[in-house]
Amino acid sequence: MNSAAWGKLAALRAEPCGLGSAAIAFSGGVDSTFLLRVAKEELGGRVVAVTARSRSFPARELEAAAAFCRAEGVEHATTRTP
Repeated sequence: MNSAAWGKLAALRAEPCGLGSAAIAFSGGVDSTFLLRVAKEELGGRVVAVTARSRSFPARELEAAAAFCRAEGVEHATTRTP
C-alpha cells in the first residue's frame, strides 16, 4: 500500500474509536466486510452487524453473512424490509 492508502486506513480506524460503539450495515459484500472487520478490530464487542432481509436478498447470501459474523465473533442482527 502507498502512503495515501495507509493514511486513509488510519483515518478509517480512528472513526469508530470516537463513537464508542457502532452498528454496521452488513451485506456480506467486500466493502461492508472490510468496514465490519476494521470496526471489530477497533471496538471489539461493541460492534454489531445489521443485515436487511428482503425478497431481493438471496437466502444463501444471508447465511454467508451470518456465517462470517459467527466466525468473527460479531453479533449479527437482521431486520425484515419490504
